[in-house]
Amino acid sequence: MDCLLGTGNSIEKRVENLIKYKIDMLDEEVTFGKSTYDVEYLVKLHEFLYGDAYEWAGQIRKSVTEKDIEEINAAIETLVILSQCFVSDLYGKYLDTIDYLKYMQMFKDGNKRTIYAFVKQLICAYRMPLELLPLCGCDDEVNLSEAGIILKCRKK
Repeated sequence: MDCLLGTGNSIEKRVENLIKYKIDMLDEEVTFGKSTYDVEYLVKLHEFLYGDAYEWAGQIRKSVTEKDIEEINAAIETLVILSQCFVSDLYGKYLDTIDYLKYMQMFKDGNKRTIYAFVKQLICAYRMPLELLPLCGCDDEVNLSEAGIILKCRKK
């Protein structure tokens, strides 16, 4: 485990390495005992990613209202529907929905990585013709920038 986390790294860097490792482990088989994708699923995913490092992992921020939860659930449902029948004409709508979920800021921290992991699972589960570019190097903002999670269409 020290090899994975890097013994000479700061605590923050070790946590980042652990989260990247957990994201790499995810596939369509990891369901957290849930048969549907919803806010509860994202909570469990966030807890899985951050639970070894932070006591607040998997806790929705107090400022998130019931109306926000309903809107987030609707966005998740839209993302799942778009994933099930993905066509390139819907690419913009797909990215807009991902951006909406990222910026709802459900959690104290780790919102972008949680949505990144969720999209990775959807791509696997629905065999989408998309490639999610990996989190890279020291600066995740390269792939999780204001422009959104970077996806590219794979040639069939």
